[in-house]
Amino acid sequence: MDIVKVHYDEELQGVYGDDCRYLFDVSEKKLGEEVVKRINMHDELVSMLKDIALVDGGSECIKSKIARARELLERCK
Repeated sequence: MDIVKVHYDEELQGVYGDDCRYLFDVSEKKLGEEVVKRINMHDELVSMLKDIALVDGGSECIKSKIARARELLERCK
């Protein structure tokens, strides 16, 4: 599945993919921007998890990356 970034269109009061595909209505700008931020966070999370998979499992570095991944997951709730 291709990941498409999304954006909030204030004039049309909705969330759209960068491929111009309509996704859903959001009546408030603040809520629309928050939804977009959380959806687009996906790439950041995936990148972090890939980094974790490449690092030695017992090091302090891995513990730090895992903690960061947990923070990202919490922000996605």
